[in-house]
Amino acid sequence: MKEVTDCQIFLIDIGDTLVHIQEPFEIYTRQAIRNIEQFFESDDTSRFVETVFNVRQQIRAEAHRSLREFSFSFFIEEVSRIFSPKYHNLTPDRLQEIENAYIRAELNITRIFPDTPDFLRQLQAQGKQMVIATNNFSSLHVYQLLEKFALTDLFQGIYISGEIGWRKPHPKFLTHIADNFPGFNREKAIIIGDKPEMDVALANNGKIKSIWLNRKNIQNVSFIPTIEVHSLSDIKF
Repeated sequence: MKEVTDCQIFLIDIGDTLVHIQEPFEIYTRQAIRNIEQFFESDDTSRFVETVFNVRQQIRAEAHRSLREFSFSFFIEEVSRIFSPKYHNLTPDRLQEIENAYIRAELNITRIFPDTPDFLRQLQAQGKQMVIATNNFSSLHVYQLLEKFALTDLFQGIYISGEIGWRKPHPKFLTHIADNFPGFNREKAIIIGDKPEMDVALANNGKIKSIWLNRKNIQNVSFIPTIEVHSLSDIKF
């Protein structure tokens, strides 16, 4: 694959690319909300879970619509408008404690794909630069996920929508990386991800190459990648 061999900077998604979550969003998110109820004034767990879940869904829908990313702290601020925090001063340390409790539900059910370690080691052996480029409103979740699977040290850059303020495929997401990653060259960059409407669209908008990792063999006629593969082991250098 000459298109891959010529590239030096690999922008890599995480969810359903390097790792997979074993439960649907609705299940693990409700568990995450149960985990943070202890920080709020609530006497009805069912009401708390469903109310906060609706808040999360509304924020998520707006993020998908506008491609603006709303941080975890914004989410907690919105929850606090409905349920008073037990600790009236939500300090950065307290917010991190709440975030840790929230992300635990998803971390517990996340597994690494079997082809991920070998693929990343091959990139490292080839002297390629690896950069995380992912959508997630919780930056803490991304960092802990990388630590869980001992992947942190493999990456030369980590770019998360929750820190950038924009989601893939908004052009400002890629512009932020281009402006902040040392020596970034669009002609030498390629993005790898499982979602054509996010990863391939970002690449096409930004005029860089893309690898669509189509693990589920779905049909895609709207976003044309440079290369389509069905596993990371299909990518040849």
